[in-house]
Amino acid sequence: MDIMKKLPFNTMLGILCLLFFYVDLTIPLGVAAGVPYVTVILVSLTSRSQSTTIIWATICTVLTLIGYYMSPVGSETWKVVFNRVLAIYAIWAVAVVSLFLKERAHQVAKLESDLVLSEFRATLGLVAEYARDAIVITDKDGLVKWVNSGFTTLSGYTLDETKGKKPGMLLQGPETDISTVRKLSRAIQDAQP
Repeated sequence: MDIMKKLPFNTMLGILCLLFFYVDLTIPLGVAAGVPYVTVILVSLTSRSQSTTIIWATICTVLTLIGYYMSPVGSETWKVVFNRVLAIYAIWAVAVVSLFLKERAHQVAKLESDLVLSEFRATLGLVAEYARDAIVITDKDGLVKWVNSGFTTLSGYTLDETKGKKPGMLLQGPETDISTVRKLSRAIQDAQP
């Protein structure tokens, strides 16, 4: 299924490669006809997969080398070889630097997202801390991990006194309404607010 989604994209890149390869074959040696392959690399960067860019850079490199052997004779050999080396260098420099920058941008975006989430959590923490209502956070076993100042004001128990204990054990006394205790117990068991 994933291959079918990528087929039109890769077909377009293949057509571009063939077009540049045709141009390369019609131009005499000595002209840096391999440089247009950089366009294929730049377009391949729109893919989410780094391997797509690496694969197309490899294909473009191979076509540049084949173009060396199949193009009409033109200039001096050293110039021809030098131009081909420059074309291959351009292909790989663009591929590697672009992939590096793309990865960096992804990392920066993730850090920015984490920062926004952290700021949101900090704001929620402040809201919970200073809420007048009692807020109790328990672990999966129902043991207190955190209480806010509203809980301390209403119950008289601090975080140090409640941490690691079940809220029901602290809040049940001779005058405690049993229906309230059951409601609290059910809420804690069901992980409800």
